[in-house]
Parts: sequence; C-alpha cells; structure tokens
Amino acid sequence: MATSFQALKDARAGRHQGKAQASSSSSSSTASSSVVHESKPPAVSQTTSPTQQSGHTLRTSDEAQVQLSQTSTSTKNDTAASAVSDRLNQIDLGERDEIEALYQDELDKWDVGIRTIPGRGRGLMAKKGFKPGSRILKTIPPISLLSTSHLLNTCSGCFLTLREKSIRLAHTGEAHKDEKIRLSRCAGCKALHYCSRECQIQDWPNHKHECKALQRLRTMYFRSFPTKKEDGTDVEWAGPEMVRALGRMIWKRKDERLKNGGKDGDWWNRIASMESHRRIVSEQELVRIGQQIQHLRHYLGAARPLQPGEDVERLEPVDLADFGFGSVAEIMDVASAFPVNSFTLSSPSLSALGVSTSPLVALANHSCDPNAVVVFPEGRDMEVIALCDITPGEEILTSYIDVSTPYEDRQAELLGRYRFKCECTLCEKSKDERWIDPRWCVSHVGCDEKGKGKMPGSSAAGSTSTSCDACGKSFEVEMGLLRPLLQEGKQLLSQDESNALERSYGLSKLSSLIPALQAKLPASSEPLLGLYRLHALLLNPPRTIATLNLATSHLALASSGAEIAYPRNHPTPAVIKAEWGKMLSYDKLHRDAALEAGQKGDQKSSTELNKEARKRLEQSVGVMSDAVNDLRRGMGGAGGVTAMELEGLIGGIQAELGYGSKR
Repeated sequence: MATSFQALKDARAGRHQGKAQASSSSSSSTASSSVVHESKPPAVSQTTSPTQQSGHTLRTSDEAQVQLSQTSTSTKNDTAASAVSDRLNQIDLGERDEIEALYQDELDKWDVGIRTIPGRGRGLMAKKGFKPGSRILKTIPPISLLSTSHLLNTCSGCFLTLREKSIRLAHTGEAHKDEKIRLSRCAGCKALHYCSRECQIQDWPNHKHECKALQRLRTMYFRSFPTKKEDGTDVEWAGPEMVRALGRMIWKRKDERLKNGGKDGDWWNRIASMESHRRIVSEQELVRIGQQIQHLRHYLGAARPLQPGEDVERLEPVDLADFGFGSVAEIMDVASAFPVNSFTLSSPSLSALGVSTSPLVALANHSCDPNAVVVFPEGRDMEVIALCDITPGEEILTSYIDVSTPYEDRQAELLGRYRFKCECTLCEKSKDERWIDPRWCVSHVGCDEKGKGKMPGSSAAGSTSTSCDACGKSFEVEMGLLRPLLQEGKQLLSQDESNALERSYGLSKLSSLIPALQAKLPASSEPLLGLYRLHALLLNPPRTIATLNLATSHLALASSGAEIAYPRNHPTPAVIKAEWGKMLSYDKLHRDAALEAGQKGDQKSSTELNKEARKRLEQSVGVMSDAVNDLRRGMGGAGGVTAMELEGLIGGIQAELGYGSKR
C-alpha cells in the first residue's frame, strides 16, 4: 500500500517553558486567495509515579488506593474516605492564594485548587483523583502565536496544518465531502494565514492591532530591500515571537481598560500575577530585558495611524503609560515573567510551533519526574493530562524541560532559565553514586546480559573504570575517544533545535557518528536517543530500500530508548512509536522494486519483495495500534490528531491486507 507519508517531525520534543520558582526545591504554502481585510473580520508533552516527600504533600500507601465516597456504608470505606477528607482539610488549612478568586469558576469546573506550599510557593492541587490519561484541566490560553517559520503553513486560529485539520474534521464527522480546506492569508498583513472564516473571527480580537503593525513593518522591509520579491513566501520581517506575543498582550490590556473605564480587569490581573525574576536576574539580563522593551515600544508604535507628513519608514516608540503601565519596573516585571511562565506551543505530534501562555497552568510546579504533562492534542486548547494515578490533595507537577536529558544538563537549564535547583525524586536519585542513570550511561560491550555502567564524570580523562549493573564486572571507558563524540552529538542536536542544521551536513556527520556512539552507548542515553530521531528525519523521504530500512531501525531503537528515558505514559515515546509505525507502512519502494523485478523476469525477487512489503505493513498495524493506546494515555481522550491519523492508516492497511474492518 502506497500510503501518503507524513514528514517526520522535529527531532526534539517541544519543551514546556513553565514558571520558575526562586526556591531551591521542586518549582513550581501560501494560498492564492486572501482573506478580505476589514475593520471587522469578514466572511471568508520513568516507570514509577512521582511522590512528593516534602512540605505537606504526604501520602500513605492506604491513601493512594482510596476513592472518596459519601454513600459507602462499609466501615473500611468510611475510614478510607475519612482519611482522604482529613487530608484535604489539612491542605485547606494552608494559606489560600489571593489569586485563586481570579480562577474560581475554572478551578471548580476541573476540581483543581491553588495553594501556597511552604518552601515551594504557589502550586496546583488535585481536589479529586485522576487516572493515567485523565484530563486534569483544559483551557484556551489568553495568548498563543506561531513562530515566524510556521506562519505560512499553519493556521493562526487553530494552530493546525491543513493536513492535521483535515484529519480532525474527518474523524469528528465535521468534514464536508465537497468542501476543500485551504489556507488563506490575511489581506492586510499578508503574514498570518487561516484555514476558515471561523478561525479568522476567533483570532481577530488579538490580531487587529497586530495586523496594522505588521502591515507597516512589511512596507518598511520591502522598501529597505527592494530586490526582495513580494511573493508571500518571505515573512521574516514579522519579527521575533516573544515581541509579537508581548505586543498582543499589551494591546489586549489597552482594549480591556477602554471597556472598564481605564481600569484593569481580571484578564490582566491574571497576567500581572505571573512571577517575575526582575529582582534576581543579572545586570546583563536586565540590560537584555531593557533592549527588548525598547524593541517592543517601537513595535507597538507601528500600529498607530500615520500622521500627515509622517515618514512611514521611521517608527516612533510609544509611551507605555498609554497602555496602563505606571512605571518602568511594571513593564520589566511583565517582560521578565512572560518567558519563564510560557509554554512551547506544540503540534499534536509535539513539534514546536510557537509560544503560548496560561497563567493558571503556569502555576504548576516542576518535577523531572512529573505526574502530569501539558499538551495541545487537537490544536488551540491547552490540556493538562495525568501521567499516573493522582490522589485527592496531591500536587500536580509538570516538567519545564526535556526530562530525557542527564541530571547535570537538567540542573544547568533549570538554574539558568528558571533560577532554581531541582530536588525532585529523580534528581535526588541522580545524586546516588551507585545509581546508573539510563539517560547518561555507557554500554558494557561484551556483557552477555547487555549491562550498562555509569558515565564517567566530566573531569575523567583517558581510560576510566566503571562497573556493570548486570554482571557486576568492572570495565574500562576510554573518555578521550568518547567525550568528543558526545560533544559532537549534542552540538548537532542543538543546531537542529535552533533550525541551523543543514540537511546534507547533518547526514554526512550522522553517518559516522551514530555507528561510533552505538558501539558505546545504549539507545536510552543522551545524545544517541535524539540522534536516532534526527537521522530518521533527515533521511525522510527515503529514496532507497537501504535508507528506508536504516530509518526504520533507528526509529525502532529510539522507541525502545524513549520508553526508558521518559516517565511512564509520557506522550513523547508514543509519538516516536507513531513515527516508527508510519515508517513501516511506507511500502512504495518495495512495491516498485517488485514490479521492476517482475518486468525483468526475476519472479523470485519480485515475490520476496512483495512478501517483505506485506510483512512491513503487518508490523506497522501492530506498532501503530500500540501507539494509539499510548497516545490516549499521554494525550488524553482519543489521543489527539496524531492518534486520529494512525487510526485512519490502520483501517486502510487492514482493508488492503484483507483483514476486514479495523480492529
């Protein structure tokens, strides 16, 4: 079956850029048509569950199994219910955060509370029990937008590509047979695109001021670079996403103040409640924030109507007092708080698309061994999904970073970006010199039990001894040879994450780097896990059976490694498994080769190739079916658009294989 092969997504999972805590513990194709532009919108992301041992987040083995019941007459159940009730009451005795009233309706709807936790600041607490895959909270973020690189191929209303939107509509039964979905660009700014009139209308309140600013920036850009073609394929002039996001936020504040007689409402009070790092950042960082604010003032000024005789190419900065800011400190607090309280806006397959902010969800504290994850399974809506059993009164913990990375890397990123040192269960375990972290270890070559050893420290030089966790024997690791390979691998992943990796260069480097690392590291270890996915991405679309087999094997290895490196039920291993299954379903190369062999009279080769193609399809059904189940736990509900796509592929393959209706 020649399936339509979806390009593999980013080689790195989208990272949650959540709120930081100052505490030392766990912290909290451009379409030819255009949308008519008017003053109003026209028609047109570990196998054990995390358990907090600090503060008052305590759990006994009995409580972990209890479900609160008001109707039970059993003595055992009454006792259990009383234990949970007492626990909730103890939590309620803690300090209630003053901002809880801002979210009361939403919190009551989702049975979630806000508490100030001694030693950790604000946090989200479960008021009822949640099972793996349960939706803890669902919200529409007040500010979400695409990065510049995605403005041309993704809807700025629902944040889905045309393919993703088609899959979702087909799955929900909303698709109309004769209706073709297409991206139409805003006729004003000629940068943002929408897949429907509904998406444009939905985004218009946030886009109307931005649209005027982008129109002026576009004019300035093409006047400054007259050799550039105004063909709609260049939107780099739109500027950095952080400034655009702050612009949307501040314009909305001004609109709200106009409606409220010059006063801020709950919308802005929620934004203003986000934790700022202005008082603890370095002087160099303060200078950077100041420069960003100057950029922002000019960007906001681009939306003002041109006055008679005013030069269109000269931007004047706005007075931020006109937007409700009473001091420099206030705007610096907002500019400081926004990046550390924001999330990566990710696709249903966890590709980074842009930035999104939810002050409520950002209240969740951090753990490298989280019990919940923040995802966008079907586009616009942000959802918090339980990864394991969460009991009433337990703190809801998400991860701000990629938890598949080693302890030292995680600590450095958390301290550098969020200004705290993590002391979660995983980080505490990582301090044990006897424990071998599967995210950062070496293979014991020659061990019959395929054991691994602890990665020698950063100061290790030359040949260093380590012990195998399987056979117990000591073995030597030549760090003089291994360390340059590790550094090169991390550098390639960093270049890819910043979209600076050129495909041919990457393929050239990985062709020798991956075999060298394979001989020394298990699949779960950094950087090999990420390099497997990256190589499969760069090999796509496969042009030969050999490259197809190589990409397939690397995704299989990445899938097995991710199951170890990520917490149980995390959506990232599910997405990798989906990629592996789709790669297996790509049978065109085998079918074409079989046809060619048959035409040459080589019936034996033709038969073998067709058998191999069928075998791949049969295996793909099993892998994708497993991925669907995993996605339902990691993404919640039906598993999001990625699971919907897999279900469609499974049904088509089963029909071709003669299995009848899909299982």
